[in-house]
Amino acid sequence: YKNFTTLQETKIEEIDVDFVHLRHKGSGAEIIHLRNKDAENVFSILLKTYPGDDTGVAHILEHTVLCGSKKYPVRDPFFSMIRRSLNTFMNALTAKVWTCYPAASMNRQDFYNLLSVYIDSVFFPLLKEESFKQEGHRLELVEGDNSHLEIKGIVYNEMKGVFSSPSSLFFRTMLQKLCPGHIYGYDSGGVPEHIPELGYREFLEFHRRYYDPSRAVYFFYGNIETESHLQFLEEHLLSHAPAQTPIEKLPPIIRFDKPRYDEGYYPATDEKATLFASVSWITCPITDSETVFAISFFDILFMQHDASLLKKALLQAELCTDAYSYLDNEMREVPYGIILEGIKSEDAAKIEPFILDFFKNFRSKSIDKMQIEEVLHQLEFSRKEIDASTYPFGLDLFFRAVIPALQGAEITDGLHINSHIAKLRKNLQEKYFLEKLIETHFLNNPHRLTFIMRPHTKLGEETKAKETLLLKKRMDALSEKEKETLREEKWQMDAFQARKSDPNVLPILSLSEIPAKSTYFPLTRIRDDNLTYFHHNAFTNDIAYVEIVMDIPQMDPSDLMYLKLFADLMCELGTKMRSFAKNLSHIHLYTGGLTSFLALNVQKFNADTTHPTFSLAGKALSKNIPELFSLFRDMLLELDVTDSRRLKDLIDQTVTQMTHALPSLASKFSLLEAQSSFSPWDYVSSLWHGRPYYLFLCSLAKNLSGLPEKLEKIKQALFHLNVPHVIITASEEQFGLMQEKTLSAFSKIGSLSVPFRPWIELPSPPPASNSLIGLDTLIFSNSLVFETVALSHNLAAAIKLTSYMMEHLHLHKIVREQGGAYGARTRYNILTGLFQIYSYRDPNCTATFHAFLSAADELIKDKFTDGDLFEAKLSYIQDVDGKVPVGSRARTTYFQHKVGLTPEIRDELRHRALTTGRAEIREAACLISEGLKKAVLSAYVPKSAQEKTWHELETEIKRPMKMVPFNS
Repeated sequence: YKNFTTLQETKIEEIDVDFVHLRHKGSGAEIIHLRNKDAENVFSILLKTYPGDDTGVAHILEHTVLCGSKKYPVRDPFFSMIRRSLNTFMNALTAKVWTCYPAASMNRQDFYNLLSVYIDSVFFPLLKEESFKQEGHRLELVEGDNSHLEIKGIVYNEMKGVFSSPSSLFFRTMLQKLCPGHIYGYDSGGVPEHIPELGYREFLEFHRRYYDPSRAVYFFYGNIETESHLQFLEEHLLSHAPAQTPIEKLPPIIRFDKPRYDEGYYPATDEKATLFASVSWITCPITDSETVFAISFFDILFMQHDASLLKKALLQAELCTDAYSYLDNEMREVPYGIILEGIKSEDAAKIEPFILDFFKNFRSKSIDKMQIEEVLHQLEFSRKEIDASTYPFGLDLFFRAVIPALQGAEITDGLHINSHIAKLRKNLQEKYFLEKLIETHFLNNPHRLTFIMRPHTKLGEETKAKETLLLKKRMDALSEKEKETLREEKWQMDAFQARKSDPNVLPILSLSEIPAKSTYFPLTRIRDDNLTYFHHNAFTNDIAYVEIVMDIPQMDPSDLMYLKLFADLMCELGTKMRSFAKNLSHIHLYTGGLTSFLALNVQKFNADTTHPTFSLAGKALSKNIPELFSLFRDMLLELDVTDSRRLKDLIDQTVTQMTHALPSLASKFSLLEAQSSFSPWDYVSSLWHGRPYYLFLCSLAKNLSGLPEKLEKIKQALFHLNVPHVIITASEEQFGLMQEKTLSAFSKIGSLSVPFRPWIELPSPPPASNSLIGLDTLIFSNSLVFETVALSHNLAAAIKLTSYMMEHLHLHKIVREQGGAYGARTRYNILTGLFQIYSYRDPNCTATFHAFLSAADELIKDKFTDGDLFEAKLSYIQDVDGKVPVGSRARTTYFQHKVGLTPEIRDELRHRALTTGRAEIREAACLISEGLKKAVLSAYVPKSAQEKTWHELETEIKRPMKMVPFNS
């Protein structure tokens, strides 16, 4: 490789990649390529970024470098490229001590377009002060009857949203107290009260120090040849990059000489709300891969699911309603924590002694061989599965291998699994291996923190009052000259945000590079006497993905939330042959997990018609396919819903999780609130996924009377077994083995069918109303929903494109850049005709609704370019052609057919979208504008601002609003 030195080149058989590790001769920059046959090519530019405080400088810089660069001097190249490409992934991520800039595409030209923009943005950004103020923080003078100062900024509001979540607040505070005085103890995202302390000069200096081409790691994955990547880097960056002194290694964490105890508080409305607690340690160095892997094994054995050793004991002792673990394999020294939620105040002091006593009393001889195999199977499965997360597989490998290497681990350690398992098997044969591991890293380790976080009913108000008082003092101290300076800065910011830039300096794909037909995953349909099978042939790395689909029978409206509860709980219960604990262990021994869920499947051309279904899905290695189908049979025929103690534990867990996640759920709840009145099925969606379901669970947690009988009734109705459909993604070889050894026996369940009545009678939705719901949060979640035309209308494709243009040209500018919200989106459901506009982590409500209601105005006036329209078409293609994880391909095609979206209809819609002209966009915008006049509004607002917001909306938006208590 010209101008590059090869450090290592080897084949990693387990994941079928060629590993290439190089160093650039001139700059010293590192390049890593995982080369294979995958057409989804991935890159990531990785930098060490060590924060020195809680101002969020690394996070603000990650935002701001993507606001224009030397070669691409447009205000927002990142968001512009999202809509000018066919990317399958684009993002920028800030972690504790690193920042990375990843993207992926299945189009070669598109891939290099993205890489070009990222390289220039990262290393040659404009970093204008206005961009820093827009993305980070700024002080604005708001003048009028009540003149006052406001802190604005996208990151500032994003982190206010993050810190509104009790779980997030707990976790971040715990880590800070586990690593006091160390870089790991700072919050790289930024703590809201400290973000305004960051100055522009310090911000620029941080970029100068850490963002040097020679100090970066350049990661590539996919089927593009290594030489092309190297040539691109050489020509566009590295040939001009002199070598710099590498960023120093992180200092070791200063170890505690004795265990510590600390407490904190989170905002709550009820003084009797439950507590959080954790017991956490700093364990071994990341370079000790053998011990890190052993601790990963220990973690699964003790804490992975409700039947795992320690988690089961904690739940049975009723010390908490939920427990989980934290293991970070990115830090220089690996932290491990056991986190408990839903703790009664009187039990807080019992947590640490209980956990330590459990460790002291543990004996490895008490666990049987199957428990060991269960954990090893989970480790093997997690490393083998392709597309297990929302990230591209190449990016998963990047996080698994390259990030730990940043702190000294071997890169290839994260790519192997078989050798780690073989070594661990050998170690487990040693007498007392696990006991020694526990003694060394947990019992005799003085670097232990026990941290308790208690509810504080005044904390939210005190935080807001503190900010208000601080700003008032600053306001009162302002001289007239200082006020004039703030006015001038506001004028400059407004001018900066209103300034138009030429997006045509950015690369873009041409129409000829867009595939004419939609992506389609063919299914083979096979019918026997009792069942129908649908198989999609794909390489799955020896994993089979199977889903049993059954039509839902007629349900009484009063049973709808019980039906959702049944689907949520099913795979956590036992059977008549196995207790829940044994069943969970059995599932994890033989599969990658079972899930059950509901789908409404609204039909094309008729939004009042659906084909609701229930699914039971699972995945397994080829050798375990018979056991997977055996589990399906057990769950369908032998499920035990009579264990009241188990039902209570699961409901308590869910309530605890949702309660602590309410600030994050607010945006989703708000949308469901707004759309619930439009049709029976929108109402059902709200009952299943919105605030009513949460309140239903809270009510059940107080009184489980009659629940087993209800669930038994649901089970008997649901599992009618009238010709279930079996959806399979697997290779031809795997499917052939299924047909030989498994499917014929499984098909017999179809002979057990009982009478079935289709779901025809629809529940009546409530009347429409605009609502304001108060919540313990620092930010707003705003939603607006209206009904327009659906798929059969000739303007449906144009409305889809118009929705993207409203978001790109109006909402992004007004709600995010000017208003400071983290995001504002549009969503048009072409099957139902529902059109949604919403914002999240938003500091505003009234101003945002003004922006929503005027979002189509400029398009009606023809104030858009042909380029804007073409970008909308690319956004549409991204949505419909986005990469589908291999395990979801069969079900994707199956459910497309279920709702009536045949390949012919999808291709016809695609053609209409790609040939839409300006006149059709104007017509669509007019239709949308008419719909906005009848839109239903909903917002989740800080409780302290509920009455003020209600008055503003009634006065300025002139829509009748209802203040709705959250618990109503």
